[in-house]
Amino acid sequence: MPFRRWALLAVVLLAVLAVVWAFGPKHPASVSEQPAPPSVPGPETVTPLGPAQANAIREEPTPGQESVGKRPTPGPGEDRPASGAPQDFGRSQPVQANASPQAASVAAALKDKNHPERFSVMFAPKSFDKTAFEANPEAYLKTVEPGRVFQTAQPGPGVPVLVAEGERQFSLKHGEVAKLKVKSAPLAPVSFTSFDMGEFAESKLNCVTVRADEKGIATATFVAKPGAVNDVRIMAASPLAIEQVRFLVTINEVAVVREP
Repeated sequence: MPFRRWALLAVVLLAVLAVVWAFGPKHPASVSEQPAPPSVPGPETVTPLGPAQANAIREEPTPGQESVGKRPTPGPGEDRPASGAPQDFGRSQPVQANASPQAASVAAALKDKNHPERFSVMFAPKSFDKTAFEANPEAYLKTVEPGRVFQTAQPGPGVPVLVAEGERQFSLKHGEVAKLKVKSAPLAPVSFTSFDMGEFAESKLNCVTVRADEKGIATATFVAKPGAVNDVRIMAASPLAIEQVRFLVTINEVAVVREP
């Protein structure tokens, strides 16, 4: 009698377990069994700009342009620049097409799309014609081609070696300037290109071509503008001299303080 009772209880228990398994909640599926989440479209791909376009060229002001690239006013507990420091110290600002003849040459290239050599060091510059340059040097100087810093002369008798005149390393704060000087052939064109933002006072862009004086000294004025931070690499070269000169400008960020 006891054996039959235990057998009956066992049958009832198995039946209850079967009902629970059939109608009860299931275990969650494993990672490999779960359906993949719906895909979320990513941001559009943006083609990086070359050195001549690092500071966006704008031909005419647009509504609200004065606030482009500037930070909103920080609220309580947020960081803000130290007293007297610009709030847009970490962002480059647009450059107007009429800011300089060199900026105008880039704006014109954007229109006709026939001069990619004015946009990036990735495009070879036009061949240097010494006779044409001496006949009309301004036509050459007012056009920017970042890749000119890779255009040097072939070694030969009487061909000078481009060398630095003075310091090659500088430490600046935003708004400060550094005079970059090299020695080339007398009255030779010399190009400077920054590979890390900033701008030259002569062009308002981060590349420029200047003419050396009668002693061969060429000077470009680099300005630590918003958008350039830490180490800024700059190269100089001349089509009438061999070798290149490299400069390093370290730009210190503006100190920030914590709002109470």
